[in-house]
Amino acid sequence: RNDGEVAAPQLAQVLELMGFSATAKRAAENLIRLVDDDGSGVLTLRKCKALVMLATAERPMVERRKDLETFFSRLQKKSPREATVFEIAEALPVATITAED
Repeated sequence: RNDGEVAAPQLAQVLELMGFSATAKRAAENLIRLVDDDGSGVLTLRKCKALVMLATAERPMVERRKDLETFFSRLQKKSPREATVFEIAEALPVATITAED
């Protein structure tokens, strides 16, 4: 849609490309549900940041800060306040993500 939001089907497509084919739709819906504070059912950049924070919550602050700076610096965004699913997908190190992750 390229409107700064990612719906569950779009996120599922990215998850399928990453190798989560059997559970991509359910995983996408569950990930969005974790941070869907406004009930829109879509993933915005703000919600994506919240997902990253949830994923890194148990790590030492120094490691979390470095990881977040690295991840968000890799996003090649057209807008400073929005990111498309494709921009996020391009920033992810797909080769190092496994089904267990």
